[in-house]
Amino acid sequence: MKVLIIGKNSFVAKYFISACAEIKLNYVACSHLDIPKKFDDFTWVVNFTINPNFFTDKYSEAIDQDVLIAKQVSKYQHLKYVMISSRMVCDSNNLLIPMLENCKVKKKHNSIYGFNKILSEKYCRSIIKFDNLLIIRGSNIFGYEYGRKSFTGAVLNRLICKSEILLDISKKTIRDFIPVNYFSDCLMQLMLKKSTGVYNIGSGLGTSLEDFCNAIIEGYGGGSIATLGDVVIKDQFILDNQKLLGIVSCRIDKSSILQYAKNIGKKLKIEERECNV
Repeated sequence: MKVLIIGKNSFVAKYFISACAEIKLNYVACSHLDIPKKFDDFTWVVNFTINPNFFTDKYSEAIDQDVLIAKQVSKYQHLKYVMISSRMVCDSNNLLIPMLENCKVKKKHNSIYGFNKILSEKYCRSIIKFDNLLIIRGSNIFGYEYGRKSFTGAVLNRLICKSEILLDISKKTIRDFIPVNYFSDCLMQLMLKKSTGVYNIGSGLGTSLEDFCNAIIEGYGGGSIATLGDVVIKDQFILDNQKLLGIVSCRIDKSSILQYAKNIGKKLKIEERECNV
């Protein structure tokens, strides 16, 4: 098995590359600027790249990295492709009914990114045959993201600068958090077992923003949670992971999720001390 990893500098890709190296898997990692012209020697192609315009612009093939790469992959009969999609293709709900892989996708979407992912999934399915396409819908993937423009990145940035975490939604909001290394391990096992189709990669568990942020604060050694104006519970979700667990041996519980968050806080404190020396 030989894997082409596109987007070597992305946050998640770096952990996936480490997972490949750990098991001594044959892989080539590249950026979106130096994709090989031919894919003859590869078994899998995994794309971690995304055009920044995908978050802000109306869908077009020109900004869809997955479709552009899928067209190249489709030229090879046995080559398999991993598309990293998003849980945002499905409706969130405050009832916290776990989202299945066959969930009804949104017809009207308040997120440009989410709607673009719906179309991207649709077009990738039309380009690559079912037996060669693995679509991954990840939950809230987190890790040490100081400096990144992400939810966890914003949490760490605010904590180190203001000794607080500022939320614009209720801290009681429940979401499905998973550590980035757990995501990488699950993806690796799906590929090793030649899985195709749509798979959620999530914990199947709900963790409140309050518990998540308090774990980071505990690891950091101080801080508080503040809210911005009148906040409400919104955009809650849990991904159903039973299909995933039927394939992979990875398991995770809430205490492991919170311990990982705590370790992130500890790392932030260590980095802060090193910067102040």
